[in-house]
Amino acid sequence: NVDEFSQQSLRSLMQFIRSSHGLPSAGDDYEFYSSFSGFRDFTLHQRSRLIKNMKALLKNQGLKENFGASTSGINDDDDLTDQLVECNDGIIERVTALLDQKSLTNTHSYYNFRISIAAPSQQTVVSSWNKVGKTGKSKTFRLFHAYNIMRPQLKFKDTIDNTNAPFLPKISVKPNALRPLPRELVDIQASDKNSESEGHSLAISNLIQQIRQSKEENLAIYDHPYRFEIEQFKPMESQLKSSTPIKYKDIDPETCRLVDKPSDLLDVLSELKSKSVIAVDLEAHSYRSFQGITCLMQLSTREKDYIIDTLALRSELNILNEVFTDPRIVKVFHGADSDIVWLQRDFGIYVVNLFDTGQASRALGLARFSLDFLLTHYCNIQADKKYQLADWRVRPLPKEMLLYAQGDTHYLLYVYDMMKIDLLKAGTGMLEKVLEKSREICLLKYEKAVTTASSHLALMEKQKRRGGKKDFNSQQLEALRLIYAWRDGLARQEDESCGYVLPNHMLLQIAEILPREAQGVLACCNPVPPLLRQHVLAVHQLVLEARNKSLRSDKGGTATVESRVPVPAKTEDDYANLLQCPHDLS
Repeated sequence: NVDEFSQQSLRSLMQFIRSSHGLPSAGDDYEFYSSFSGFRDFTLHQRSRLIKNMKALLKNQGLKENFGASTSGINDDDDLTDQLVECNDGIIERVTALLDQKSLTNTHSYYNFRISIAAPSQQTVVSSWNKVGKTGKSKTFRLFHAYNIMRPQLKFKDTIDNTNAPFLPKISVKPNALRPLPRELVDIQASDKNSESEGHSLAISNLIQQIRQSKEENLAIYDHPYRFEIEQFKPMESQLKSSTPIKYKDIDPETCRLVDKPSDLLDVLSELKSKSVIAVDLEAHSYRSFQGITCLMQLSTREKDYIIDTLALRSELNILNEVFTDPRIVKVFHGADSDIVWLQRDFGIYVVNLFDTGQASRALGLARFSLDFLLTHYCNIQADKKYQLADWRVRPLPKEMLLYAQGDTHYLLYVYDMMKIDLLKAGTGMLEKVLEKSREICLLKYEKAVTTASSHLALMEKQKRRGGKKDFNSQQLEALRLIYAWRDGLARQEDESCGYVLPNHMLLQIAEILPREAQGVLACCNPVPPLLRQHVLAVHQLVLEARNKSLRSDKGGTATVESRVPVPAKTEDDYANLLQCPHDLS
């Protein structure tokens, strides 16, 4: 089990790091403790063990480096570190070369994703584990991830707005409406479809237009389009009564319909309109997109399962509002908090009449609230979550991933039936409470990430709460501010996540060290993010700009050196308190 092994390894590593912090620091403390034979023998023994483990690990990776051969004393730490850095560089270079070779030999395909069962080999492996079959023999399973996926954003018909401007609902037609859309919102969306996109934010374009016409902007266009309908919704009588659970059928990939054409989507819409309850789930990707993209939608009725390619049908999916906003059709989600805002962000889809099984599990006080626990609890099915973090942008989707996606909604309607019975048994008002919580989730509104002048300080505080970086001086804070703003701007421009452009820990490392040379910026990152390597001179210029800023003291003057030792605040002497009184009363 890869997940279990990884968690166990991480726990051991964290314990190792915590223990190492308790050792004497390099310098006089270490030299003093080394004068004792017991401490000296202990460190030499542990040193030998560590070098032996490192040798075994490097040998496993096929490196011929004779690690640690020339180091036998206790003063050769620098040599060991240099050797270790060389070995790490060798591994990274080999991986890069293999990836480049793979991309050249697979130019006919944008990606390569497969699962193979084979003996250990020299192939590039993301993860591997052993599984004992019925024969008792162990086979090695290897999971290959996707290479060279063409960015799906390049095929989107709509322009992705990554600006700081407010999010404008992507809706121009409102099915099942009790209150019409604001006329301004309809006009904005219509003008966007009928004109050539210049890459500007619709919200900004609308504001400029209103200013030109000396009109006040109608802020109602930014409201939740279905707020009134959701607030007026009352559960149907059939929803509040117990009913006989309808047992699910055995899952069959052959009966699952993959929908990737507009004509097929119309057929699905026609079938869904006649149903009283449907199950819904989404698969999304956030690493190679600034705001994230929804890659797949799974739908299930009592009879069929559907998997909709939301990358191919992104601009057509808003027609599903006819079903999703129909108050007569129950939409069953599990943990809908993210799904609701993803539907709004990417497709302009809103939900009326939701039942969230995640909220139901909390109301029932179950041991866990995850979907795999509900499947075990109600269906006696052990869910396989190995594709939970898969890259769902790959096309065509492998059969294993399609089966995984189908399973997320296939059993959900039976779980809904069982949970409704349990809620009615639990007491008066429990079912109504879950429906009210689900209504609140429907009222969630997608908000874009907004960067302010103090956003970098929020990152700093977050790291402090985690026990990370210490206080920065004025030069380091300036570097953090400048590089944070650079990263945010580039991520929005390239439609990449901030974590892809420059992860937080690397950003903080550069700001703390303030490297003098451009190569020093790259040395702070391992591995070096592609966009940082491409723009390293620009980042280095920001570091130099921060270094040229004089150090400020707390009183606003300048100082050549700033103390890094926190000084506790002086407390007032309490003469009535024997513990704090400054006089000797013994």
